[in-house]
Amino acid sequence: MLPAPDVWNAPCRHIRGPPSPPCARWLRRPALAPEHRTLLLDRHVEEIPMAEIAKRRGLPRSTAYKHHARALAALVELAQLAREGEPR
Repeated sequence: MLPAPDVWNAPCRHIRGPPSPPCARWLRRPALAPEHRTLLLDRHVEEIPMAEIAKRRGLPRSTAYKHHARALAALVELAQLAREGEPR
């Protein structure tokens, strides 16, 4: 399987001048840390067992689960921030 393109970290496609307003808003949005994003994708999209993730990262399994819990908490926080920013 080919890796998905990293659209979250892709640069804006502006050649000259400042970014357009929609792009500027996108750049100011909070995002998941790369390590959180990678862990969540490995676990929930690629369906890699936590034991394998821990082994690949050179961590004890309990530490990998703690990192997973932190990543989920960060994702929930981002979802709440996005929900609060939606127009009503």
